Amino acid sequence: MALHIKLREERKRNNWTQAIFAEKIGVSREMIGRWERQEAIPTLSNCIRICKVLNITVDFLIRDDIDSKNNQVKYTTLGKSVLDLVGERYL
Repeated sequence: MALHIKLREERKRNNWTQAIFAEKIGVSREMIGRWERQEAIPTLSNCIRICKVLNITVDFLIRDDIDSKNNQVKYTTLGKSVLDLVGERYL
């Protein structure tokens, strides 16, 4: 699933308008609209703020092969399990 679709779906899942979402991230409502219409892409710093606000990982936001939040949880759980096997900590 593409980034612009994930942004729109996560925003709607939280019942936020573009204006509310923009305020939480610190950008204009117009910028949210541009991202959702694929007219622009968020900078790395905006991606990090988006992920903090939406409580998602950057992997989930930018990778096309993670198509739902349920899959994000599966990937995160799998990653933690692999780290446990090799004796590393998940941050």
